[in-house]
Amino acid sequence: MSIHTLCEHCALPLGSWPNIRQIEGEERQFCCYGCFVGWQIGRGGGEESAAVGLLIRLGIGAFLAMNIMLFSLAIYSGGIDTSEPWLRDVIHVVLLLFATPVMIVLGGPFFVEAAQKIAQGRVNASTLIAIGSGAAYVYSVVVILSGGERVYFDTATMVLGLFTLGRYLEANGRARAMRNLEPMMSPQMTEVTLVEHGCERRRSLKRVNAGDLVRFQPGERISVDGIVVDGAGFADESWLSGESRPMEKIVGDTLLAGSINLDGIITVKALADGLDTRWVRICASLRKSLLEPTAIQTVTDRVAAYFIPGVLVVSLLTVWFWTTVGSTEQALMHGLAVLVVACPCALGLAAPLATAMALERLASVGCLLRSGDSCYRLAAVSRLALDKTGTLTFGQAEVTGILAQGISKETLMVYAAALESGSFHPLARGIVSITEQQGGTKIGQECSCHSRQRYSRQCRQSNSRGR
Repeated sequence: MSIHTLCEHCALPLGSWPNIRQIEGEERQFCCYGCFVGWQIGRGGGEESAAVGLLIRLGIGAFLAMNIMLFSLAIYSGGIDTSEPWLRDVIHVVLLLFATPVMIVLGGPFFVEAAQKIAQGRVNASTLIAIGSGAAYVYSVVVILSGGERVYFDTATMVLGLFTLGRYLEANGRARAMRNLEPMMSPQMTEVTLVEHGCERRRSLKRVNAGDLVRFQPGERISVDGIVVDGAGFADESWLSGESRPMEKIVGDTLLAGSINLDGIITVKALADGLDTRWVRICASLRKSLLEPTAIQTVTDRVAAYFIPGVLVVSLLTVWFWTTVGSTEQALMHGLAVLVVACPCALGLAAPLATAMALERLASVGCLLRSGDSCYRLAAVSRLALDKTGTLTFGQAEVTGILAQGISKETLMVYAAALESGSFHPLARGIVSITEQQGGTKIGQECSCHSRQRYSRQCRQSNSRGR
């Protein structure tokens, strides 16, 4: 049995319907979706793994929280008669058993982050979440131990669920942004054709060193920074410089990773190691920008530094006031209400949702962000300045007019399309595209074409020859 027929995660046979995934530019095969998720958690990396991990946490927490809400609703609405102490105690214990895993699975990251910030003498939004949900949970445990009637496990778990949902939406938005940019970032993920002693060998880009000779075929994306030592052709450098026109590359010219070899076989001498190119640094900068805190998160954390002490003071004053006019249980309940209401639930859910949608939309049109705050600053932009290169072009050449002498325009376009059918040059693709739209592919398929020189192609159809 070939290794290619085994699951990447469990090493069992794939079966008739394998789960095939593109992960960081590489195709990986799994026998089921569960193995894909397991692989992502155990060995996956980056934004995709973070989103999958949060989704699993959210699924477990949501299942338990919904059961808590179901029992709590039955108690609050009178659906379950809790006048019998034994029945009330049983339900409280069931709620405690459901709530404790939620506090660990969903609350764990918030409690750890809050503890780290407090150790540094700082507070942020996670501190508010930890205080609010933790206080509701501890209060409910105290009520159970003292034989009280009202518990608030539903409040503690739902607060954590909402904020975890917000974090998942944000992580998923980053993951989708990276998936949309994978075709653009593919040079750092692919194998290359290495030329050693006149022989070609496929090697991982990580194994390319400065001074190695790398050969690129027409239509292949350049994955190393180097100098052309053999061959010639045109390269699309629009992703790097914004230049919409193909740039001619001959022996001695510099060729950068991220550009596309449009036509001609080119051999390049690498100037740096495979993962030490300018394009890799651009991609690393993009990933870093997607992980930076957004403007709303920064504002929330700054406000929290002043807001949390105020909330704690107000909560303590509330407890003190209600202790003087009512019972201790009533005072603790009102103090808890202050802590829970102070949790910024709107920012915890709405802001990540907006961020996720913005990142996905920008990535779908190939926009590079210098920082995570860029999409928020766009709202204040009143003027946009563009350089002289083809930044606003679609990058797809179109035929706007045909001048034919001694031959019909339709026949001329068929011959022209046949001449350019094997080329990846943008002008060639434009000619082929319009001819196919007009139904001229049949005659073109009867033509035999080949390159004669860098600027010349020859085509033969029946007894006719065109150049």
